[in-house]
Amino acid sequence: MARPEFIRRPVYLNTAAYPCLFCSSHGPFKTVEHIIPESLGNDDLLLTGHVCDRCQNYFGTKIEKYVLSKSPIAVWRTMLRTATKKGKRPLADISQPTKDRGIFPQKSIRHDDVIFESHDDESTSVSLDSECIKAILSGNKTGFQVVFSPHMLSMIGRFLCKVGLELICLTDPEVARSIKFNRCRNYARNGEGKMLWPILLYQEG
Repeated sequence: MARPEFIRRPVYLNTAAYPCLFCSSHGPFKTVEHIIPESLGNDDLLLTGHVCDRCQNYFGTKIEKYVLSKSPIAVWRTMLRTATKKGKRPLADISQPTKDRGIFPQKSIRHDDVIFESHDDESTSVSLDSECIKAILSGNKTGFQVVFSPHMLSMIGRFLCKVGLELICLTDPEVARSIKFNRCRNYARNGEGKMLWPILLYQEG
């Protein structure tokens, strides 16, 4: 009789001292979390065993990807020519979607679709949509305008909450997991209903 063959499957054990900072799961924790994305030049602010692989993947694909490609942070990254994690030249595509989706509006009639692109000669070019170019050439406009939509503000706010909570965790993991940061934790990971957290504070007068 032939011996049965056994399929070896990897088994991941939770060797971390704490549950996930954002979802309280027990892993797996196979990857290292960059508090500030690598695509912004960070290679030393790291967390190990504090953010599970599922949350890392969520932040990378749903939050950081948007902020690093379709927000003012993406524009500054392109102007400063900060290469992507794969070493590619940065590009900021600040165009609006064709339709609004989700809780917060993404479109504005005052917004001009614009793309900032970094080049090998260290220059940065700006591409505008044809309607905006026609309006400028005809004298009806003097330049282009980028509107901070509620959706963009929400994504930047969630990104900053994620970075801030992880910075706290870097110095004090238990304080970062305290009840007082639950709303911040939930906003970063899940959003929070129809509430839009402010990212800019100012005082009139």
